[in-house]
Amino acid sequence: MDVSNSLEEIKNDLVKLLNDELNLYKKIVELSREKTKIILENNVNKLKDIDYRINLEIEKIFPLEEVREKILSTIGEKQRLPPSQINLSFLSSLWGGSQFKKLQEAFSSLLEELKEVNQRNSLLIKQVQSVFSFISGSLYSIRELPFAYNDSGKIEIKQGGGYFEKEV
Repeated sequence: MDVSNSLEEIKNDLVKLLNDELNLYKKIVELSREKTKIILENNVNKLKDIDYRINLEIEKIFPLEEVREKILSTIGEKQRLPPSQINLSFLSSLWGGSQFKKLQEAFSSLLEELKEVNQRNSLLIKQVQSVFSFISGSLYSIRELPFAYNDSGKIEIKQGGGYFEKEV
């Protein structure tokens, strides 16, 4: 983007960029919903894969954010404002259209949905960890039970250092 661009050209570049970012966030939400299903299936391999795919989408956002910051700086220079004051509300009032208002609502809604899905996934993962912890504790307890099967199929019960036999 050239600094000498008109505000209209800058606006078009920004709208395209914001729509690209919005589409990436939509993809992340979609993958996060898929992650919920994978967590419920308890499929660790698919979980690793979906996390990898989500991270790939997140990495695509960073370069767009850098470009967006440059565009906002240019708008700030042209409007004689610091970039920190350039937000979607300001842009909506600057260009008098509802385009930025719609983008603002879309981002807000999408990020809220992503937050909810991530919270649900986090809770599900914690529940799965609790179940595994309980199961592993139970298995450990079973291993430590005071009986064992001998070669003849009888249970040997350990008590006070001795064994008693009981038929199964």
